[in-house]
Amino acid sequence: MDRCAVVTRLDSVAQGFVASQLFMTSYRDELRQRMDKQAHERRIKNGVPTTPSKAHPKLDKLDWTVDQPLLQPLVFGFLVLSWIFKKAYSLAEQLAWAVIHMCVAHCE
Repeated sequence: MDRCAVVTRLDSVAQGFVASQLFMTSYRDELRQRMDKQAHERRIKNGVPTTPSKAHPKLDKLDWTVDQPLLQPLVFGFLVLSWIFKKAYSLAEQLAWAVIHMCVAHCE
């Protein structure tokens, strides 16, 4: 059986404290069982494509995308283009405000 461990970051002290308190109480066995189950499932899934419906039942309409090898680069490309357009729009907006600010300051 796969085992897992709780590793917390220093900036999430409250979460680490709650997890450690749960681990020290009567909830320990259930918490350990759930975490070990998740570790086991994650180990099984390594390298094995999983379906979106396993993450959430309402995503079952996206299960067909698992068998589409060309879809992943296409979606990644759309995400990259979306990010580029968002950054370009943000830069253009900042530039427009800077020009407006300079015009107003110059006209005074």
